[in-house]
Amino acid sequence: MDVNSAENGDIEIDGKTPHYYPYTLGFDYGSTIAVKAVPAPGYHFVKWDGEPTIDDDNPINVRVIRSIELTAIFAQDSNQFPSGRFAYNDGIIELFVPDGTVSLDKQGNPIADLEFSINTNPPTLPDGNIIGQAYDLEPSGATFDTSITLTWSYQSSYIPEGIDEMDLYVACYSDDISEWIALESYVDPLEDIITVSVTHLTTFAVLAPPTPPTPATFELSSLNISPNEVDTEAPVTINVLLMNTGEAAGNYSVILKINGVTAETREVNLMGGTQKDITFTISQDKGGTYLVEVNGLTGSFTVNEAAISPPEPPSIEPPPQPEPPQSPPSIMQRFGMFVRQCIEVGIESFLLFINTISSL
Repeated sequence: MDVNSAENGDIEIDGKTPHYYPYTLGFDYGSTIAVKAVPAPGYHFVKWDGEPTIDDDNPINVRVIRSIELTAIFAQDSNQFPSGRFAYNDGIIELFVPDGTVSLDKQGNPIADLEFSINTNPPTLPDGNIIGQAYDLEPSGATFDTSITLTWSYQSSYIPEGIDEMDLYVACYSDDISEWIALESYVDPLEDIITVSVTHLTTFAVLAPPTPPTPATFELSSLNISPNEVDTEAPVTINVLLMNTGEAAGNYSVILKINGVTAETREVNLMGGTQKDITFTISQDKGGTYLVEVNGLTGSFTVNEAAISPPEPPSIEPPPQPEPPQSPPSIMQRFGMFVRQCIEVGIESFLLFINTISSL
């Protein structure tokens, strides 16, 4: 059994107070002992420290099943926190508390000690990166009436590629809003140290901004010319595939050349990781083979002159044939013709004709 300072208080073991510290005594296996921390005037009990972990109740009953090491931690009734430097054993973080600093826990009680521990499962970031480890500084929620200095040593090899070292910063996690809050940080790139001022204890980490996207990188491929042989004035379709293999969006000029002369230019904006078909349609009024180039991709097509058909000869109609001469009608034919005329003009004319014949 021990105390953090014999002047700060004592420990009673089954009602008896040791005369010196640390104090060692033996008990039977399975027995239970009553332990009580008794603070000296002007001091108060803070917690138990040791192995195994013991609740911070006072007094406590401890069942003896193995060796026990207990230390009673006392603090002055004054709210002033002990000044000086407090560091984690890995040397990464260090707190400097100036003289006269008053520190209270969430319940408004003075705190007597600081604890550091690595947070192996820190709260997630919406973006950005945690550099190294996150640390819990406890008791969480404890506040200081003046700023204390937190110094953080980082390893530059942990900084993601593309991140400026001067953009690193220390952030604390707020349980109230469930967010990381960036603190005004001073980076010393020569010593790989970041310094910030804090007024409360919580989870802290060194953060880097999000890794910038890789620049736009364009690739042109799959030149296709269709059809590759046409007549004059017939359309030819030229198609290429443009890809942006970078992460950032960017602009790219797609230039179509025919026989080395620029025929058309397309300005294309493409998001990162996407692709687009670029299509040109052209025609030529003269026959020949035409060389196609699209930003270094080459091909060709052929234009055939349309065949000219000879004019059709004018059509010549044969002259009309004269009608053959007609022989004069016979007496019977003339009589028949006369009878038909008489019928057409009436029966009276016919009778007149008969009378005329009779009189001859």
